[in-house]
Amino acid sequence: MLLHINILGLLISFLIYTPPKSSSDWVISLKLKEIKIEDRDFYIKSVSDKRQDSSNIGYLEGLWKNKTYLRLNGGAKKAFTEYLDKALPADSSQIPVELTIKGIKATNDAGWGHISAIVEMELEFSWLNKEGDLEKVEVNVIKEKENLIKIAKRTYRKLLRDVLVSSLNQLNNDLKAQSITP
Repeated sequence: MLLHINILGLLISFLIYTPPKSSSDWVISLKLKEIKIEDRDFYIKSVSDKRQDSSNIGYLEGLWKNKTYLRLNGGAKKAFTEYLDKALPADSSQIPVELTIKGIKATNDAGWGHISAIVEMELEFSWLNKEGDLEKVEVNVIKEKENLIKIAKRTYRKLLRDVLVSSLNQLNNDLKAQSITP
């Protein structure tokens, strides 16, 4: 009976999880949703993308080793800039922070009856302190959505937002721990 359940799980994974067989890409647009950070003392002044390959953010690999590349609409720099300008509005009384994308990895894990979506981001935040010296904080956050029946663009859209919000909260906590105020 247990063998039948495992085989059934494998078949279901195979039938449900099949990224497109062509070399098409999934273009992901970040949907606007305000980011709420308690007692926020910063805003994102600019975004830069320092990844060696900034053409995509990762790929899904199917059971036949076919790959579907994941891309952010307009590229990561443009997508993050437009999203953060609206979701985390600037206030002149706050610290202007530069966001550098050092790494983004969006991928999947499909196996015996399970499918997971994974997003990892390595970000660097930098700003000038009151003395005019450059301060930096590096943040690396990984989020995973497990036990999925199907992987969709919205899964990665939500994971990307969750990772970004977690990173911004870490930055805010670091600024507060260092007693850095505007």
